[in-house]
Amino acid sequence: MFRIYLLSIFSLTGVLSQSSCPHGWLKNDNSCYLFVTHVDNDWTESEYFCHMIGSKLVEIETEKENNFLKNHARSEHQHAKSGFWIGGTDAVVEGEWIWITSQAKFSYDDWADDFPDDYEGNEDCAHLWSGVNYSWNDSNCDERMNFICEKPLDEILIIGRK
Repeated sequence: MFRIYLLSIFSLTGVLSQSSCPHGWLKNDNSCYLFVTHVDNDWTESEYFCHMIGSKLVEIETEKENNFLKNHARSEHQHAKSGFWIGGTDAVVEGEWIWITSQAKFSYDDWADDFPDDYEGNEDCAHLWSGVNYSWNDSNCDERMNFICEKPLDEILIIGRK
């Protein structure tokens, strides 16, 4: 009798999984992105800011993801003077670019022509550069600019009747 009762309860309910981003974030595939344009931070401050809100400086892993970010930057943030910090750095080993949070080497990149160039031996942080249509550039990590945070989609489980 007890087993039949449990079976009938589960047959009346269903589970629906819904994915969403927090308010103000943009959804693309399995990630949420926040274009932080109200403050200009250096690269380290930007990484810390993202960490404090449960995310990371964006790690761009595919051309599709890169195009999504570039298109949004071009259409919504033309005023960005230098561009947007992303999570790439070669500060650990010069010339070996990694994503700071995952420590993964770049498997995809979109460097502007002739970059990275480590100008004056002091450019160890990557950004989407507005001066070259938001292709990537290396810059001095102390420069202040906007930045992009990334976090995985939040998954919400909805349990109810079928």
